[in-house]
Amino acid sequence: MTDEWIREMCHSDDDVPVRVKCTRCGHEENVPRWLVAEVTDALVESGGSADDASFECPRCHGHMKIKS
Repeated sequence: MTDEWIREMCHSDDDVPVRVKCTRCGHEENVPRWLVAEVTDALVESGGSADDASFECPRCHGHMKIKS
């Protein structure tokens, strides 16, 4: 087994980054897919819509939405 083979076998789609963008200042960054899923699931479980999922912007504390 090579290191490359081990990395490939351990890679998960949950680690794939999702691009988010702040609706206030325009700052963009990547968020792991697993984190997006956790936030979305919690929102849906509390009666919200998955489309309302957002994160706090580290620069201006605005809302960061998934970039389409």
